[in-house]
Amino acid sequence: MLNTMKAKIDKILKNCEQLFSVCSQNIEDNQSWHNFVEIDGILNRIMELEKAEVIEIDRYDSLKDLTEWVKHEGACIDNVSIAFFPNYGYGLQANNDMNENDLILQIPRKLIFNVHTAAPELEIIKSDIILKQMPNIALALALLFERCKNSSKWNFYIKSLPRSYSTVLYMKPQDLEILKGCPSLDGAIKQIRNVARQYAYFKMILHKTKNDSLTKLKKSFTYENFRWAVSTVMTRQNMIPVKNEDKMILSLIPFWDMCNHEEGRITTNFDLSTNSCECFAMRHFKKSDQIFIHYGSRTSTEFFIHSGFLPENNHNDSFRLRLGISHLDPLKEQRIYLLNKLGLPINHEYTLRPGNEVISGSLLAFLRIFHFSKSELIKWMNSENFCMLTESSCDISNDIHCKAMSYIKVRLELLMQRYKSINEETILNEIQDMPLTRQLVWKMKLSEKNIMKNILSDIPISKDNN
Repeated sequence: MLNTMKAKIDKILKNCEQLFSVCSQNIEDNQSWHNFVEIDGILNRIMELEKAEVIEIDRYDSLKDLTEWVKHEGACIDNVSIAFFPNYGYGLQANNDMNENDLILQIPRKLIFNVHTAAPELEIIKSDIILKQMPNIALALALLFERCKNSSKWNFYIKSLPRSYSTVLYMKPQDLEILKGCPSLDGAIKQIRNVARQYAYFKMILHKTKNDSLTKLKKSFTYENFRWAVSTVMTRQNMIPVKNEDKMILSLIPFWDMCNHEEGRITTNFDLSTNSCECFAMRHFKKSDQIFIHYGSRTSTEFFIHSGFLPENNHNDSFRLRLGISHLDPLKEQRIYLLNKLGLPINHEYTLRPGNEVISGSLLAFLRIFHFSKSELIKWMNSENFCMLTESSCDISNDIHCKAMSYIKVRLELLMQRYKSINEETILNEIQDMPLTRQLVWKMKLSEKNIMKNILSDIPISKDNN
């Protein structure tokens, strides 16, 4: 029995060494998909070996216990209750009519989960040089540590959390291959790669430790549990001020984190006078309405990767386009010199947003420099007003402006070819019976198509319309 267990642990560690190596490679953009498939294969082997160690959580029966617990510990939650909402899952429901700016709930500091209030035994890991740069992973490890305790003060909260998520960490190659050629795929793969590398690193660290307080964490530290903890943090994290210190700390706020997202404004803050997190209504809510809060200004891609959902009518959405100076450009040195004077990179992902200012100042400057002739480059290299290149009112010829705008439009139209075969109505009908992660991927692709369509219609070709 002991020999069998040792053999399994050895296999897991061997796979972790390979995983860490594969995740640490410097890869070209055209190799990222192959790299991801290799990572997924190693993770599948590891999860198969670790299968018996996965901790199951029954969430449904724990939500009532969560409510009673936070009430008992001094939370003010009389205005709301937990309820199930179609297309959203669990959320908070108004127990009475609420006006804008009415207090919804109040959660005292002692109920807020962070590395100061939970898992004090993890001091040895908190000192790790990598964790100091990754507070989200430190918080995830603290959550895992409390989860594996027999009698944690956080049990009611931890048991109320979802058993799994729809973040990219739960997506397989057959899901993400739908996004091939789409900008959101790069971000999704990077996130999976980073978390896989972190898992491999800490798995090997924990295996070597002799610290008695880490024994339980060591036994329960599986990739399945780690991605659950990381996803919990990604989808629920917030910043609160550290007690008696002038800095903020990443935290999880029980019960408050049941609120779902809606476009609006931030209405949650931490009141130092009451030493509690307070949430106010961002609009009028009727009795039995679902209570929504605004998570913050994020793009659809950010919601997709980190939150595991896509909001409707996201006014903060944008499209990222990578542009750069070719090493074959005979005027590359002059172009690079001028870009450096403006503090702009040679190769960069520029953000385009629909609206009157679809082209940012930095992108405008890059496009102009990219299309300048040698004489124009020399003129602006010697000009004291070179910073004006980022301004729409810059004194350049209409010919240069038209070339720059036509160029960006053609680039986007070429990218749009990847989306032309997609019929939104058909896709939305077909995905109804698909797993949630697959639905989300298709919605992400539709979102990119729509944002590009809106951006294309807003790009001004004539300088007079800029």
